[in-house]
Amino acid sequence: MPACARCGKQFSGFSFGSEAPTECRECRRAFQQVVVQQSANAPITLKGDELVLLGGSLPFVTRGIIAIDVLIFLAMGVSGLSWTEPAYLELVRWGADFSPLTLSGEWWRLFTSTFVHIGIIHIALNMWCLWSLGPVLERLMGWKAFLLTYIVCGIAGSEASLVWQPLGGGAGASGAIFGVAGAFFSFLLFKKAPISPEFAKRRLKSVAVFIFYNLFFGAVALRVNNAAHVGGLVAGLILGAVLPCVLRRIGETSSQPDPSQRPLSSGDPTTSQAEDLRLATVAIIAAVTLVAGAFGLAKHNTTIVQYGAAVGLIRENDPTGAIPHLQNSIARDPNNALSFKMLGILLLDQNAPTQAWPVLRRAVDLDPNDLALRHNLALAYMGAGFPEYAPKEIGWALKSGAENKAAANFILGVSSYRIENYPEAEKYLRLAIEDRKDFFEARNVLGVVYSAMGKRIEARAQYAAVLAEHPKDSVAEGGLQVLAALSKGPVPSDELPQFVVPYSKLIAKSEYWPLFP
Repeated sequence: MPACARCGKQFSGFSFGSEAPTECRECRRAFQQVVVQQSANAPITLKGDELVLLGGSLPFVTRGIIAIDVLIFLAMGVSGLSWTEPAYLELVRWGADFSPLTLSGEWWRLFTSTFVHIGIIHIALNMWCLWSLGPVLERLMGWKAFLLTYIVCGIAGSEASLVWQPLGGGAGASGAIFGVAGAFFSFLLFKKAPISPEFAKRRLKSVAVFIFYNLFFGAVALRVNNAAHVGGLVAGLILGAVLPCVLRRIGETSSQPDPSQRPLSSGDPTTSQAEDLRLATVAIIAAVTLVAGAFGLAKHNTTIVQYGAAVGLIRENDPTGAIPHLQNSIARDPNNALSFKMLGILLLDQNAPTQAWPVLRRAVDLDPNDLALRHNLALAYMGAGFPEYAPKEIGWALKSGAENKAAANFILGVSSYRIENYPEAEKYLRLAIEDRKDFFEARNVLGVVYSAMGKRIEARAQYAAVLAEHPKDSVAEGGLQVLAALSKGPVPSDELPQFVVPYSKLIAKSEYWPLFP
């Protein structure tokens, strides 16, 4: 049985922890009572783990960061976001990183994204890791340096993510937490912490295992941004190497034979001017480096910057202003499918199918597997005077379970009408109305088709149904007037009313619009 390091009494060394106790239960309990009775500023004689875990000031920065993260997550959940799998569009609204917006001027996302988490498991794991590493490092380097380390590593992780994946985004505190782990590793590696070599070696090994395991998990897991981990880690390693330790023993230069028995003091209240100057210098160099990196990313990714400017204008309800930015994006990179897709949608939304179809045709060439894109190309063909090409594209679109069948049938019906295949037009338009009962535009076109076929009773029924819901509809009123003016037979094509294609209702957009088409 081991002997107590304090009183010499033998005791049971059994423990559930990873490290066996070195003191008997009575001495450990007595030590805890001494800690409670001592004032916050009174020096306490500590050794081993106690030097790091209990020395110095309280880790209020770590606690504050965790509190902010949890409060933001709770606010997101209360506002209606899913607690487990929130939609990415909503995360961006709460400050998550999305590179096109970030690079086009919303630089604050590099920082705010570190406080936004993607579900309860995500935030729970991140906060657990932060609580495991943060308090110790904050005591070692002081709250000022710790806060600087957390912020710089979080932003560095966000920038590294943009380097690795220029068109994407992310959220979470993992980059900053890896920075904390990296700084802690440097402190232990360069023996800055006032702890015994044995304890430092054990801690160094545990931090190294933490870093390796999480990097390995990030490399094999889906939806894990390892680039942010690496960026934060590298920044943390550098900061940990250059920042001083403020937790020191009082009387380090005294003749006391056993340094581990000397009391500790927190360096923050008595930090020397040299340490303050070093911290300020590191902060300035880090800020300049991060700003230069951000602008370098923007300059290197001008195509994405233009795309992001267009996304921002669409979110501000200015789609017309977004079009020139998308055209600039395409001019800089003719292979950027996203810009082609979004430009085609905006042109259709402005009732300009003739301009939209070549843009969407190019987008299909770049991304032939996008079925929603096929739908929009069919819509453009129908409106631009190429109705014979629409059925093929709709055939592709209907392979998607998310295809809007009412819109697809409307496109097929109008395309059939325009090549004067009236029976097919009638079939598809009736299907469109069955799929969507309030589709009055389809009823109007069906009324026009019936008029062309000479089915006057059916045509009047469709027009009357439209006027019952929309009393001043010009197409239905014009159709009834034409039928009244002509006594019998099919209505000539030049006498048929001109119906309006509701492009805005027919366009296929992703659930992430306007971030992605």
